[in-house]
Amino acid sequence: MSLPARQVTRQFLLPHPAGGPDIRVVVMVPDRPAPEGGFPLLYALDGRAAEQDLAGVLDRLDGPTPPVVVAVGHDRPERFAPDERARDYTPAIGAGPEVDARGRPSGGAARFMELLAGPVRERAEAGLPVTPARRALWGHSYGALFALRAALLAPDAPGAGQFTDITAASPALGFADAQWLAQVHAALDRAAQDDGGQDEDGQDEDGQEDGGRARHGWPGRARIEIQAGSAERARASRPDRPDTYRLQAMRDALPEDALPRLAEALRQAGAETRLTLFEGLSHGETFPHGLRETARRLAGAPSRRFDPAAAPARRPGFAC
Repeated sequence: MSLPARQVTRQFLLPHPAGGPDIRVVVMVPDRPAPEGGFPLLYALDGRAAEQDLAGVLDRLDGPTPPVVVAVGHDRPERFAPDERARDYTPAIGAGPEVDARGRPSGGAARFMELLAGPVRERAEAGLPVTPARRALWGHSYGALFALRAALLAPDAPGAGQFTDITAASPALGFADAQWLAQVHAALDRAAQDDGGQDEDGQDEDGQEDGGRARHGWPGRARIEIQAGSAERARASRPDRPDTYRLQAMRDALPEDALPRLAEALRQAGAETRLTLFEGLSHGETFPHGLRETARRLAGAPSRRFDPAAAPARRPGFAC
């Protein structure tokens, strides 16, 4: 019988190349002997919220392989850093400066991946008994777009192949009027047909990033899980604020079968993919529950039902 995995926490800051708040990294290490081969790793975006939602949970994990959790976010006091996550977690759609539906700078996922796969990873894992053969990445909403993009990187792109397990929780597929989703589907269709389609720089003829499609052997070998609450659409928030209207419209325009269609397209292109629906959960509730379930899966601990009493109190606001 395995023992609960109490944790030892350390943290550090790294400057962000775009300025503004530093990157804040919290590393939670099980306070027990490492399993044979080392601890698995779980990189979680929206680090402050992830740290809060895993507080007390890791101490109670009774599986044989509890993960080292690396919570990566921004050095702000709020649970989420809305402007910074819009900038850093979203993929580029085309060339030039871009903004999201609420007018915030976006499209910086490639730069953030260089930080995550480089200085963040190197410092977080230094001196720890971990196994890169089980390095997972988890993200929610915009963070889930970042996670999906990581799964679809070309082999020679920065960060490619760094993660063996990718979990995208409640991905904001309506981002940029679903243009990135359309690019990914087009790339997956070509991959399923073994039709190539990129130039020597790894881009489409129109120069778009195209979700990170590789010239050969794409998608990568990472196992992909897409998580979502079954009641996300029915329980979606609808604040009467002009700055949210376009975002609401993009969300409403997304087909109801967008997630299963994406999961099936990934499978057809050769990616090991599963879709997990959490019964009755909203977009916001999927964050804590999906993160905890991912930690339990890595630990080899049993799954649990969502406990509303254990979820963080939600402040008035709007997703993304």
